Amino acid sequence: MKKILGLLLVMVLLTGCDRQVLETLSDAYEQPQIQPMRTLEVSLPEEAAVMTMSADTYDTIYLCEGYTVTTYIEPAGSLDRTLKTVTGYDSSRLTILETTRDGLACYQCAWSAAGEKEMQVGNAVILDDGTFHYAVSVMADASQAANLDATWQHILDSVCALSTG
Repeated sequence: MKKILGLLLVMVLLTGCDRQVLETLSDAYEQPQIQPMRTLEVSLPEEAAVMTMSADTYDTIYLCEGYTVTTYIEPAGSLDRTLKTVTGYDSSRLTILETTRDGLACYQCAWSAAGEKEMQVGNAVILDDGTFHYAVSVMADASQAANLDATWQHILDSVCALSTG
């Protein structure tokens, strides 16, 4: 009797394992909507001169008096990749301030790096709309960075990514 009850119990338990999982298919392929690239705008000083411009990567470097301003537009998806491009460091080596600006995620950071003559100091703002990262960085010699604080703050506060549509 115990054997029959044990056999019935095993049969009841195994009947739940025979469930088929069906996959839902559609005749039409629906491509997800991708937001168009926004326009990156930043308020630059009048003395800013374009040093290089590369249309395929959307990177531009502006030479100013004693410092540089660089703009970047990259595909979103990896904030760490964008931080590495902008600062040269990955996110584990940076302190990142995360806020929102005009409805977009906004990341800010500062760093230092070796320069040709002396240490360089940099600040950056990265805006993320989910499709693209819009970044602006400023960089100068460490001895001049303290004098540029107000100028840099004005530049980085002006960064915005405007919808094109």
